[in-house]
Amino acid sequence: MTRTAAPTSRTLTPFRLMMVLFVSAIHLGSCYVPASQPYVSSLSNLQMHRSQRTADRVSCKISAGAAAESTARGADNVLATSDAWTQALERSSPPGLHEAYTALRRYRLSKPLLYLRQFSAACPKEAAALCSWVDFSVPRTVREAVNCFCSQQTTQFIGAVLVLTFISRLALGPFRLADSLAAGLTAVAWCFQEWLIHDKLLHSPWNWFGRTVHRWHHELPYYHVCVDQVQIAAPWFAVAATLAVTAGLATAHLAPFLSALATYSACGGVYEACHFLAHTPVRPLPRELGRMRAHHMKHHLINDEYWLAFTVPGIDTLLGTSPSTKSPLRSRR
Repeated sequence: MTRTAAPTSRTLTPFRLMMVLFVSAIHLGSCYVPASQPYVSSLSNLQMHRSQRTADRVSCKISAGAAAESTARGADNVLATSDAWTQALERSSPPGLHEAYTALRRYRLSKPLLYLRQFSAACPKEAAALCSWVDFSVPRTVREAVNCFCSQQTTQFIGAVLVLTFISRLALGPFRLADSLAAGLTAVAWCFQEWLIHDKLLHSPWNWFGRTVHRWHHELPYYHVCVDQVQIAAPWFAVAATLAVTAGLATAHLAPFLSALATYSACGGVYEACHFLAHTPVRPLPRELGRMRAHHMKHHLINDEYWLAFTVPGIDTLLGTSPSTKSPLRSRR
């Protein structure tokens, strides 16, 4: 007599499908995705701008004197603490780049720093050391920007997660109103999440690795290739996927949670693209992207306690972190 296998529960099929596809995405992001341009460049390979015209236009009409004064004030705000250990952490540097970062901090106290060539003219040895760690070959045209951004591992990883999550959602049937609501709420939540993470974690009063790495990013010349590493993106999206699938199975409504996860992935890709463009002198850009870049430049060049939103700069207005640059800014810490 032939024994028949017990039927498996049909309610687990979407879960299994999602897990297989998501693990495949992790594999694509960490192993299969072709390597992006090395996070290494040399001074001889840098394509310097023909003039300061782009910097002058993009820098939000901030005068060099005002930016220098604000930069110095921002540095004082960051380091004005009685905790000696905190001061030491703020002045920490990436491995092997202590001299370069010390020179960077001294330079930034007197003037704003947009291009590597500014720093190279004053400190050529330290600038060359920075090029072994950071890619300063920033694109200057839209085509160059698209090619550079798409070559990054994180871009390809997020794209894989988005596609595979969308396929998983299609396997569950047609889209319904709940999917639209989930997508809309997720997009709104993402905009506020950007502000919260930026303010409460990356510029937090607590001494932790994320804040240190973000401080290193702020101390670099403004224009550099800036995309989060896939080692950071993969765990973040893995947590988001775990929460979405768990909530979907717990409520027996997996489909809208997959739509939310797909939207979350899309928002992550949009953020990475916009932040990448904001740290390049690419022109021309659509008006909204130009405003976004100007908004982010104020965060870097005037005071890093303000202008914390990104995808939707209006969040700063709503939360009171988009002040007028005409009056002195008080520390929020």
